[in-house]
Amino acid sequence: MRDPTVSLGDLLEALVHLRPDSDTAARVRRMLGIAGDAPLTQPMERKPRPKPPLKKPPIERDDAGPETAEPEEILPMIVRRLEDRVSPDAELSLADVPEFPPATAEGDEPLPPFLPLLRPHWTRAILGTALATPAEEGVVNVPRVIDILARNEPLTALPRLHVPTLRRGAHVLADAGPSMMPFVRDTEWWISTVRRVAGRERITVQYFTGVPSRGVLDADGSVVPHVPPSNGAPVILLTDLGVGAGTVDPPSASEWIDFAQSMRRSGSTVIAFVPYPPSRWPRDLARSISIVQWDRSTHIGRVRAALARAGAAR
Repeated sequence: MRDPTVSLGDLLEALVHLRPDSDTAARVRRMLGIAGDAPLTQPMERKPRPKPPLKKPPIERDDAGPETAEPEEILPMIVRRLEDRVSPDAELSLADVPEFPPATAEGDEPLPPFLPLLRPHWTRAILGTALATPAEEGVVNVPRVIDILARNEPLTALPRLHVPTLRRGAHVLADAGPSMMPFVRDTEWWISTVRRVAGRERITVQYFTGVPSRGVLDADGSVVPHVPPSNGAPVILLTDLGVGAGTVDPPSASEWIDFAQSMRRSGSTVIAFVPYPPSRWPRDLARSISIVQWDRSTHIGRVRAALARAGAAR
């Protein structure tokens, strides 16, 4: 009985590969269980492989003169003579050249379109996270109340949970050094935006060069000593930390660390927005100052990471 999985195609494939004689082909057919007595093999006629066309032999010449190619088909061509556009006798004058627009002073040049370093739809969340300080303004801290009553102590005030708030505002210190000149528009945009977020009356702004501990600029441009905020408001630095090109007297890392420690002793945290990547930041500052990269990639997660990093180092 023939195996149902064996077909005539299997027999043909075996015969093509083996090319057997009639007796061997019959044995293969019986092994596969395919009946029939007709001869299964026929001499295969091999067709000769077509020969490539012969190349035309070169023409032998009796004379030794140069060979001349067969003339190719020449396309018709019409040649026309153009009239001279300028007469050779004409005199050229500068009066014929159009005038250039009058030169303008550098200060009168229009400014390019402004694209802030922070994405506008992320700015409010970024600034709100940077400026927020904890305050006992949440719901009643029930575990704390139970602990006070369990120790038989008087409950003079209801303890509340800490929640982030913007009521302390912020103390903004903007770097006015030459290395921050490319970011003047971004600095002014940052200040105007933070005033809208936290309230104009809660924001104080001062300008400095180098480091604020060297002094800040007064309204008339004179240098006066810097006074930290008295209400524990966060200190926001808009600066390149002295790593930008054009810094005349760059501050050392120790100056920045001493400034951050003095602000911390007065009850304020220090957060610096720096328009350069972390690879250019002074290595020791990240442990004393919460540094946030100030560019289009800045988001709320980076601000929280910077605050947590500086807080853990303290």
